[in-house]
Formats: sequence, C-alpha cells, structure tokens
Amino acid sequence: MYKGIVIKPLKESAIINSVKSCFISTQSTSETKFKDKIQIKTHSQFKIIKISNLACVSSVNNSCTIFLNDSSKINSVERIGKLELRLPPSFIRIHKSFLVNIDAIVSIRYAGVDMFVVLTDGTELPVAYRKRALVRKTLASIVC
Repeated sequence: MYKGIVIKPLKESAIINSVKSCFISTQSTSETKFKDKIQIKTHSQFKIIKISNLACVSSVNNSCTIFLNDSSKINSVERIGKLELRLPPSFIRIHKSFLVNIDAIVSIRYAGVDMFVVLTDGTELPVAYRKRALVRKTLASIVC
C-alpha cells in the first residue's frame, strides 16, 4: 500500500521492509557522498584527502606519515591500525609499519630472501615474511 509506512495491525514483514528501506536510504546517501575521501587528523587540523591520491602510509611509534601521489606527505597523529580500518580493501598491510595502495605498486623485487614492493615513485618498501603470500595473491588477482 504505502511505502515506508506501517499500518495497524502490525505485520512483521512490513516492519522489516520499512527498517531495511530506511537503513538503505541513509547508508547510500552517506556512503556515496564521502566514500572517495578520508579525513586525516594532524597535530593542528583535520585534512580531507581523496583516497585515490594516497600512495602509502608509514608508521613510527604512535603516529604515521601519509605519502600522496604528488610526492607530498601528511604527518598524522593517528595510529596506522585505526587508519587501516577506515581505508578500502585496495590498501594492504605489507608490514607492521607500512600500508600500501595496490594501485601504487608497479613491481615486486627480491633481494636474497627479502621481498620489496616498488611504488610508482621508485620507493621500495619491505614486505614482512608473513605478508608475502597476501601480497602475491592480491597482486595476482589484479593482473588476471
């Protein structure tokens, strides 16, 4: 009858459909509006950047440095773990201190038993032994 209105006597299916409809409409408006940007907390301000501009994140102690595609960087007071939770799956943790956008990876380099990812700007980042399979699998799924 009426969409989004529950009329007495209450039917379980009408309540469920109304709640689903409400959830979907609020979720889609908030996600589509900001899904391509992320807010970064620095020492003195909040910066909003496009996720596609983010190349990698490096962590030292309880803060991190965010490297952008244009070779600029942002020093953040956030921990890398908290930042990782807010980023899309196109970012992979390659090491306890590094989080990388897979779009920024151009190759993998081996030096003896060590493995490195090479970014578009030529930066080489070490891959932790326990993360090697994940990195290979993720990059293989992109290429195929």
